[in-house]
Amino acid sequence: MKDQNLMFLVNASYNFTMEENGKESLDSGPHADKIQRMPEYQGSATITYDWNQKWDISFISTLNGPMYYDTEEKLTSAAQNAGNYVHKKNTFAVFNLRGNYRLRDNISLYGGINNLFDKNYHPMFIQIDDGTCLVDPAKTNGGCGNSMPGRNFYAGLKITF
Repeated sequence: MKDQNLMFLVNASYNFTMEENGKESLDSGPHADKIQRMPEYQGSATITYDWNQKWDISFISTLNGPMYYDTEEKLTSAAQNAGNYVHKKNTFAVFNLRGNYRLRDNISLYGGINNLFDKNYHPMFIQIDDGTCLVDPAKTNGGCGNSMPGRNFYAGLKITF
């Protein structure tokens, strides 16, 4: 059987205190004392299968823990209790797939799929582009939300010298 390798890579970070010591005194809500605009934890795991050092395929997962922040989005009064309310964005995960084929020692073809399951997330903004509208329509430019890119495909050629 040819040379085959299976690699498993993991990395993570966790903020154990998540306490905001310099917070604005006007912040409100149950999360007013949390550090803002920073995930409480993040992690990534990758499984790569390599065959004969000729080609490989990787399954990549990323996890973003909850994030707290007083949004600059102009939300309707139904979406938040006060203008200085500290919101909590829930944890979410994104999965990607990537492959490489080595034509020569210094030339590779690669391609992949980002957001493999086509999930509609945004790591920070409360209002995602999902058909609902928590944003004050008078404060928008015709759109109603932000989302990270959906499923997308890419391919390329890598030459090293």
